[in-house]
Amino acid sequence: MYHGDDSFGASSAFHHFQVKGHLNRIVDYILDDNIPSIFFWPSSLRTAKWNRVEGGEEQLRRLREACVHLDAPFLLRGEEHLSITPDQHTGAYYTYDVDKLIILAPYEKGQLMISVYRQQKPSMVGRKGWVLGQDDDWSYLYTQDRGLNIKGLSWVKTYMYDSFGVTVYWQKDRHIPEVDCSVVSWVNAGWSGINMVKSHHIHSGLIRVAHAFREVLENPRLPDPASLSATFARSRNLPTPTLRAFARNYFNALEQRVAASKDLHKKLGETLDPTTLVNQMNRDELFSALALDYLKKILGRDPVMHRHPF
Repeated sequence: MYHGDDSFGASSAFHHFQVKGHLNRIVDYILDDNIPSIFFWPSSLRTAKWNRVEGGEEQLRRLREACVHLDAPFLLRGEEHLSITPDQHTGAYYTYDVDKLIILAPYEKGQLMISVYRQQKPSMVGRKGWVLGQDDDWSYLYTQDRGLNIKGLSWVKTYMYDSFGVTVYWQKDRHIPEVDCSVVSWVNAGWSGINMVKSHHIHSGLIRVAHAFREVLENPRLPDPASLSATFARSRNLPTPTLRAFARNYFNALEQRVAASKDLHKKLGETLDPTTLVNQMNRDELFSALALDYLKKILGRDPVMHRHPF
């Protein structure tokens, strides 16, 4: 297992993996602001939203266009608001803002994209969430309760104090549909100012992210970027009451699934209250929960609902 140095005063880890396809296709998917980012990081992101893009959101379109015939570097800077999925072991999830830089450039016979982020300040206090079933089911439950889902530590106030990451996507040859992905991540998180994160925790998380990213992008049922963008462009301004109505249907159906599983029902108890859960969610959280279930539908991954507002 490889890791970075201690420049950021935090634990770190490195991971490398490959994705079949062309870099410009990946760029078209992950840098289209109509397409929810959780589509490509369903095991790690609850919500992701650009707070600001230098030069305006048109820069995202210009970057995608530049990738087609890339002959000079293209830079994009901005800020993102992120909320991540619950940790598999502690159940904690966090919300925070990051500064982000994306560099697109020709390199040797191919082209590469470098994505860099740095957390702006400590996250909001960690709240309790649940991984429902296996982690690769991409099914999570979020509460507003502070603390951890660990006996004796349920009261602990935890934070993501700082995080920093660099991901390099490199297509070595423009004619060969294969992209090398290398990522190094530093994380400082815990309680009472103490970093409880070890390199092996980060490494496991990077593998978790890579597995889902590759599974989505290599799935033959995934619609092309233009179709997916058009679908979500049409639904971008859906009335919030409509989203809440669909979300109630989602959580009612999820409640029935949990009731049918002795393990899940025992673990969650009365946590899964559809009315309470829907009422405490903001618009982005409602949209994201429904979009994630819609992703499962189009990929053939046993969605909770069969009718979505998209």
